[in-house]
Amino acid sequence: MGKQVSQVKFIMAEPQPSLGILGILSEAFKVTIRNGKLMVSIMLPVFLSFSLLVVGAHIALTPIVDDLSSKMELLHKYIHGSEVDETIRRVTSSSESIAGKKLSLADMLLKIRGRWKGPIITSFYMTLISLSIPALFFIFTGFISVMTEGFSLVLLSLAMVILGAFCYLYVSSVWMLSLVVSVVEDDCSGLKAIDRAGELMKGKRLRGSVLMLLLILTGGIIYIASSIMMKKVGKGNWTHLVFGIPRIWLLCLVKLFMFVAYTVFYHECKKGQLEAGKTDEVGYLPITHEEAV
Repeated sequence: MGKQVSQVKFIMAEPQPSLGILGILSEAFKVTIRNGKLMVSIMLPVFLSFSLLVVGAHIALTPIVDDLSSKMELLHKYIHGSEVDETIRRVTSSSESIAGKKLSLADMLLKIRGRWKGPIITSFYMTLISLSIPALFFIFTGFISVMTEGFSLVLLSLAMVILGAFCYLYVSSVWMLSLVVSVVEDDCSGLKAIDRAGELMKGKRLRGSVLMLLLILTGGIIYIASSIMMKKVGKGNWTHLVFGIPRIWLLCLVKLFMFVAYTVFYHECKKGQLEAGKTDEVGYLPITHEEAV
């Protein structure tokens, strides 16, 4: 008998299933739990800083210290300045965890030193873009009010409100994703990071906007519920502290979870983009001549 000639059987590479909204939230929760100690080290300074802000605001409302408001303004500037540092910490720790890498606090501090400029530049450009959207909204609203009237005016105004809300959610999700890009990817910040975020979100814009909507609603529910409880209890001297500090802690946790969720979303978008680029590629499995027959 002659030698069996081995042949090659080609098969299409099957893409991995894409994560939905619940899948992204579930994965973000798992990442947060896996990095519990690191997340605590990240959030503890934030909790303490904002708690001091709440306490200081409470004291400033009393006649004890008249010039404390100016000091609180300095504290607010300090907290705002440290927000970039916290952003890099949250995104870096989440991204490394998703990639299956262990990141120590020392390694994370080294990454912060090299990447702190990216989020600042990206936030600057996104701020300009965000400010231009309300301006365009008011211009179009004024144009519609002049050109139409009656039921048409109501219908077009309603359409503008819906479109404006979706634009806000989309721009907010692009903002978050561009911050993640500016931290995770090398030499990518500013308009380049924003363009990269928009490119990654192709085919997933609705998913990113709904994710932002859910996180905003969560923060809104926390704020409204705590405000209602404060009104029911009354305006005592310590009511603001008793409810204000837990509220600010919960809102900080929502903000942390938002960064983790959008880091997961970034990796999901990147995976989808890589799989889309490989749709024409095939894998192969070697089989014998007998198996082919």
